[in-house]
Amino acid sequence: MSTRKTKRKAPNLCSAKLLRMLYNVYGKRHFSKVAQLNIVGDINNLPIPCIVVANHASFADVGGVAMLFQMRNTPVAPSFIASQTQYAHFGNVLNKLGVLPKKQFTVDTSLVRDIKYVLEKGRPLVLYPEAKLSVTGKPNPIKKGIAKLVKLLKAPLVTVRFDGSYLYQPRWAKDKRSVPITVTVKRAVELDEIAALSVDDIYKRILENLSYDDYKYQRDNKIKVTSPTLVEGLHSLLYTCPVCGTKYVMRSHGNTLSCAACGTTCQMDEYGKLHGNKFDSVPQWYEWQCAELYQKVKQGSFCHSAQCAVTVLKNNKFVTCGKGILTLDDSGLTLSYNDQKVVYKRGMFYTLSFDGNAIYLPSENTVYKLLFPDTGLTTVFNIGVEQYAKIDEDAIEQNV
Repeated sequence: MSTRKTKRKAPNLCSAKLLRMLYNVYGKRHFSKVAQLNIVGDINNLPIPCIVVANHASFADVGGVAMLFQMRNTPVAPSFIASQTQYAHFGNVLNKLGVLPKKQFTVDTSLVRDIKYVLEKGRPLVLYPEAKLSVTGKPNPIKKGIAKLVKLLKAPLVTVRFDGSYLYQPRWAKDKRSVPITVTVKRAVELDEIAALSVDDIYKRILENLSYDDYKYQRDNKIKVTSPTLVEGLHSLLYTCPVCGTKYVMRSHGNTLSCAACGTTCQMDEYGKLHGNKFDSVPQWYEWQCAELYQKVKQGSFCHSAQCAVTVLKNNKFVTCGKGILTLDDSGLTLSYNDQKVVYKRGMFYTLSFDGNAIYLPSENTVYKLLFPDTGLTTVFNIGVEQYAKIDEDAIEQNV
């Protein structure tokens, strides 16, 4: 029997021809009339190849980065890293665009080899270190691993920050809004700096360059956002009434949030400000929910359990596997379904990938997509996981 190893297949490189076609047919029109890109920085002076890191507040960030490289005097086709779950919807197109799939919040050593291959072929490599869409128009947690990657691969680093991308389409919104998006491009780390800089130095530059607050950006620039469904879907994030404290009874319609338990209402104006509430912004309200949950987790009184429909990613399609229960407590996350248990120990995740009423959990061989009857339930799981991670990090710092 032969013991010869099968040669590992190199990843696809992005089809420059296809990318150029998308740019000409769709990109220029969309990014001038809807998402109005205002570029700050010289895109013609970027080092190629390079590692590009960008913030991720909506999918305008993806098309926006592709646009930047097509708008150069010498266009170049970048390779993107994307969640493996995206292949369930756009697998064939993503393959032709040279996208590198990755399970979110997991370590994948083969991906490092693929990145190295892309750089060796003279292509930019684009990734989004937040690893999921922004929850409130501010950065999600960014781990230090991205700085370690830059140091390991010895590639120049470019940062691309989008201000206004969340306003264009918040993760909970039903529609896209026409807004100006400012794109700030910086040469964050030069090739000849990498050897002298520490991982902490590189990490600090990434955090500084990708810091954003879209609601502040909206207020400071007096950007009007109008939509007949201005806050519809927002109750999935703001699930606790700040007046009576009841959970999962918030409702949203037009520009109004209301509590089905006590009847309290508040409205959002064209500048993103909330009126008639103890909180005047979405981040304030959300952070209050986080602080409340943090105390319960710290006291050991938190346990969140909810029924869900379980689907599993097979051959780039999600297949239904029946009903299950997801539980989060001090030990971690446990998914129970069809007499099976999938256990994710505490500390395995520092945040969760969630979207509306769905949570995505990667395992060694697949990805679970869990569908919940109420969108607020997914937000609680996400906040809970993040608070456990915060408490564990605080404990480590106190012991150092």
